[in-house]
Amino acid sequence: MCVYVVALPYDKSKKLYVILALAFCMVTGMVLSMSLYGLISSSLADSLGEGSLIKHYFTIVLHNYMLAFPLQLIVMGPLVRFLFGKYVARNPVKLAA
Repeated sequence: MCVYVVALPYDKSKKLYVILALAFCMVTGMVLSMSLYGLISSSLADSLGEGSLIKHYFTIVLHNYMLAFPLQLIVMGPLVRFLFGKYVARNPVKLAA
C-alpha cells in the first residue's frame, strides 16, 4: 500500500498571512451561522422588538464580528497554537502502510 502526502500550495514563509486568512475565514463562517441561530432563538422568544429580520440579522452579525475577530486574533488563536505546539505536534501520528 502506498501512502501519498499532499501539501497545500501556499508559501509557508508568510506565516502571518496564513494566520490572518484562517482567522478571517473561520470567524466569518462562525459569525454568520451563529448569528442566524441567535436570530432564530430571539425570534422564538419574542425578544427582537420592532423592525425587519434582515436588519436584526445584520446588527447581530456586526456585534458578533466586532467581538469574535479580535478575540480570535488576540486570545484564542495564540493560545491554541501554543497548546497545539506543546502537546499535539510533539507526538506525530504514524500512518499504517
